[in-house]
Amino acid sequence: MSQNICDGTGLERQQAVGSGSGRLGGGRVLLLAEESAWAGPVRDAAARAGGLRVDTAHSGHEAMGRLVDPRAAFSHLLLEPAAAGEHLRDLVGLTAGEPGAQTQLVWLGYTPGAPPRASVASSAADLFARLTQRDGMLERPALASREFAAAMAERRIVNHYQPIVSYADSSLVALEALARWEHSVHGTLPPDAFIALAERAGLAGFLTEDVTIRALLDIARLPPGTLRPSIGINFPLDVLLMPESLSRLDAARQVAGIAAERVIVELTESRPVRDVRSLHHAAERLRHAGYQLVVDDVGPSVADHRALFQLPFSGMKLDKDLVRQSASRADARRFVERAIADGKARGLTVVAEGVETPELWQMMRDAGADMAQGFLIGRALPMGALPAWAESWRLASSPPA
Repeated sequence: MSQNICDGTGLERQQAVGSGSGRLGGGRVLLLAEESAWAGPVRDAAARAGGLRVDTAHSGHEAMGRLVDPRAAFSHLLLEPAAAGEHLRDLVGLTAGEPGAQTQLVWLGYTPGAPPRASVASSAADLFARLTQRDGMLERPALASREFAAAMAERRIVNHYQPIVSYADSSLVALEALARWEHSVHGTLPPDAFIALAERAGLAGFLTEDVTIRALLDIARLPPGTLRPSIGINFPLDVLLMPESLSRLDAARQVAGIAAERVIVELTESRPVRDVRSLHHAAERLRHAGYQLVVDDVGPSVADHRALFQLPFSGMKLDKDLVRQSASRADARRFVERAIADGKARGLTVVAEGVETPELWQMMRDAGADMAQGFLIGRALPMGALPAWAESWRLASSPPA
């Protein structure tokens, strides 16, 4: 990665992103409005809120490119919905539509359709209140399995995609498909809010299939000749061991027209694997069919990770919390170094998740990781925002002029 990400402007982004807890970005707001009458009140409110800098976008496409730029950090997107055009859904997805987003969404004017996690402002007083408000950590809502079942039926489970880049040349290598629940009351919810509900309702297999079908179709629709990343899809152990899983995956892939080699099956399981023989059989079937198979979240909780490495995996992903801790804890750093060495000795490709700072980027590269994933590179994105992210990442990671 070039100097302007790791040493200069990348540090600005590090400060904005922090630990991913939803802390706001620096002293800049982005305004996208069709009505010029908003410009004066916005600048007045920004000045009163501590001299915030106001950047103006002139189209939804420009605003999206600014928000996904690794060198930029905006605390708020001040959005008049009519100005967003066809990019409205993606702009919401980058702000109110992504848990822990670094940029808060302020919906300008009392127009219908404001998402639950957006603030609404219709006056200068409202704007000042929104720019000085700091949301704390949202409490996890109490949800029922029947709510999740209804959300599945009503297609309120959507995919976002987090980029994974190569250490060799900073190029985009893969995307990880991440499920989101667009809840009508609580806003967009991350997987840890509903995975247990899916399991209790017996819907884990259906959820995995739903995410898989959508991910494969999305990746097939990327503009030809520009982006050809692989797609990573999370499979819980019990779903992976279902006899019909491979045939369903094959059917979805063939409909989408995606080669098996571009599909990464990520085994998500923090508990010890009890039935190693069945897992070995399932892994062999996947690998024989041409799929990549990765063991996810390798960390101290995966006590038998060395035994898992004996199975026909093609890669491993380091647990993101472990990667973050390795910057300040010697024991975490030692575990990372050992795990990477073990994986490389078995011929596995190693992905470091949780890369949020230039320090972690350099540390994981020095330790031997092949790829990086984390907020320094990009947050989970709506698919429509991916081309804008790719362009901004290309510019940010090119050598300084």
